[in-house]
Amino acid sequence: MSWLTRIYCAGSSKPHRVDKDIQNAVSKFKQKLSYSLYHIYTKLRIDQLFNIIIVYPDSQPAVDDIKLCLDKTDLRATLCKKLQNALETRLLHPGVNTPDILTAYISAIRALRHLDPSGVILETVTKPVRNYLRNREDTVRSVVSSLTEEGAGSELAEELAKFAAETDDELEKEEDWDNWMPDPKDADPKVNGNDRKANDIISMLVNVYGSKELFVNEYRTLLADRLLAQSVINTEKEIRYLELLKLRFGESQLHFCEVMLKDVSDSKRINALIQQDKNFESLNNKFSSNAMILSAQFWPP
Repeated sequence: MSWLTRIYCAGSSKPHRVDKDIQNAVSKFKQKLSYSLYHIYTKLRIDQLFNIIIVYPDSQPAVDDIKLCLDKTDLRATLCKKLQNALETRLLHPGVNTPDILTAYISAIRALRHLDPSGVILETVTKPVRNYLRNREDTVRSVVSSLTEEGAGSELAEELAKFAAETDDELEKEEDWDNWMPDPKDADPKVNGNDRKANDIISMLVNVYGSKELFVNEYRTLLADRLLAQSVINTEKEIRYLELLKLRFGESQLHFCEVMLKDVSDSKRINALIQQDKNFESLNNKFSSNAMILSAQFWPP
């Protein structure tokens, strides 16, 4: 900012060393001007934050800018309030489908975790979203369906696979006291900081209802519908998803689903043996038959 020096030094680009007053005046003006620039730019980005979050991670450079600016301004509370209002206005109404709300919520979790690793902004801003999803009848089914979808757009399925591939790195990060940072002053003292940071996307969606059992029961119903509706059942794919879910929810919670898949595998094997019987072959020419054995105690009613 050499132009400031010229103004205070009558056109000279270098202040006189002996003139401390001029040096102090230039330094203070630089600080005020820098703060004003950061303040104006941060407010501009805050107004665009909803759109920035929706396209994350493509918008990560913009999130990095906001992260830098928040450390130099006092706009943290403004960001929380404006983003919360934007989420309520643009997402939380009957005109938006539940899967679209979940997609935006997942993007918000990822973007806000990058913006604020402590998780305080995320916890504050997304509280209305969690409350709204809790009152939607199809939330659980949408989450469970997304967990077992294949393809590039199945974000929760990717999160499930990523959770299974994680090692002890997360535990090591929690015990890395050399890089420990305190929670921000606006953090809820009733919430443990490590718990807030440890919550991943799937855990946050499960915590919307506060119970794993609800999600497990919905998965059981969805699995039963899929197994009974398909003429050709890909049990290997379903077993793979079940193993991933067992890592997340525990084996005891998903024992019923394990029995259901065993019923299907046993039915396929028994059907194949029956088809090989020569006596059955003549009867099968008159009408085709294919049976499935179900353990009534384990399948949903």
